[in-house]
Amino acid sequence: MWVLVDKLADDRGGVPWLSKWLMQKGPETPAWKKTFQQAVAFIKEFRAILIEYFKWSKPKTNTGWKCKFCSKEAKWWCPNTKQKFCPQCAYNQNHANAHSLEEMHSDWERKGFHIITPVLPDIMFAGLVYYMFFHVTLMGPDYLTTQVTCPVVSRARSFTAGFDANLFYYYKQSFFTWCDVEDSFLRFIMDGWVRSIVTQTDNTLLVFQTLPSALLVNVALSYTLVPFASFLYALLASAVYAIESRIELPTAAPGEPEPIWLSIHNFLWTWNGSVFFADPQSSAFPPETKPRTRDASDPLEGFWYWKERTFRNLNYYYLSTGVSLQNLTSQLLMVTFYIRLACIWVGGFAGVAKVSLGMIGFQSLISAQEVWYKGASSLVNEELLRDLAAKFYAIIDHWLRVLPPVCRQASFLWVFGLTLWVLCVSVFATYLVYYRRAFKDHWAKDAKNHMNFGQANYLQPKAASPAGPASSRR
Repeated sequence: MWVLVDKLADDRGGVPWLSKWLMQKGPETPAWKKTFQQAVAFIKEFRAILIEYFKWSKPKTNTGWKCKFCSKEAKWWCPNTKQKFCPQCAYNQNHANAHSLEEMHSDWERKGFHIITPVLPDIMFAGLVYYMFFHVTLMGPDYLTTQVTCPVVSRARSFTAGFDANLFYYYKQSFFTWCDVEDSFLRFIMDGWVRSIVTQTDNTLLVFQTLPSALLVNVALSYTLVPFASFLYALLASAVYAIESRIELPTAAPGEPEPIWLSIHNFLWTWNGSVFFADPQSSAFPPETKPRTRDASDPLEGFWYWKERTFRNLNYYYLSTGVSLQNLTSQLLMVTFYIRLACIWVGGFAGVAKVSLGMIGFQSLISAQEVWYKGASSLVNEELLRDLAAKFYAIIDHWLRVLPPVCRQASFLWVFGLTLWVLCVSVFATYLVYYRRAFKDHWAKDAKNHMNFGQANYLQPKAASPAGPASSRR
């Protein structure tokens, strides 16, 4: 569905010339092309039903150029509702509420020369990783024996002690609590390196024992550090964007090749997408617009409009970065969780990962830590857990032998049930597609009766003018 609809049929998300050629309609359109166009239309409706009723994931496509209420290109932006409209929908939706409609620049045109804004999140993330690896001591020789590891709280505690002794003693007990909380989060991640890769002494019980506290810290971070970090990043990103907007974009004279800096700008803005932080190419990013043409309805309304327009990018960066940072911490925990289980359960995975990391520059670090943590062991190890699990499985298997043979074939029943479920959902969704099409036809034929609310006037389709374009413009 993603390939057919979002890549082959969408000239904005796929190859423009191929999409326009496939979706071009006319009196002499070949039969196979009509079949393809009908299939695309059906798949769009089919996927919409899956998204609405069966929690199907929405496709990640760049629909920022579309109108909110139709598939036409958006030309107007409404800062009151944060929506984009084509000219007709702008009139239909806003003719009675006097919203502050602003005309958008064509095709996401940006003022200025933006080569840092699209990659700013990636640069900051790379700098953070470099700083954490080479300037912060997280895994020293005493990592396995030390009580807690909390670099952020330790720095805050040192700053508070140097700033004011009374304030430090007042929050002394709280610092211990915060340090223990930070340790739960960091140690779960760092154990994935020390115990799973370097010493290969990790076990399943340890992973599931420390996971709940790490997840709890993840929730706490979303209400403490994430808003503060989001605000700082929003200030920086907004300042960089404002500076870039004042730099003149290089242009090419007619007949001359495109300047290299313009090529870099277009490549970064069009193709680069941040993984973790606020993405300036997202459809939710406020477009470049002209100021509204209408006057302020009152002085206070004019002030709020000025405030919203001035801090529009700042608000976007703050809100979207908060969501992105929460996703980052959650993804980091879950990726670490899966890697640790893979190192424990998949034979040879930890050894291959260790050799691969050594080949890309981590060999000296691994060798040093092998000396530091030599002799690391635990009374509860993976061999003991597997032995207990084998005995428990033998007991269950003994009792299951009294059941009929068909009931013991769990894998077959699972595959059969999953296949039956997918088939039933597909048939039911197909039925809903045709039912909705019939409803739309019925609604269109009898819309005047359905939309009778006692109003004096009705919307009528615009008749074609026999006098041509000049008369219709008039």
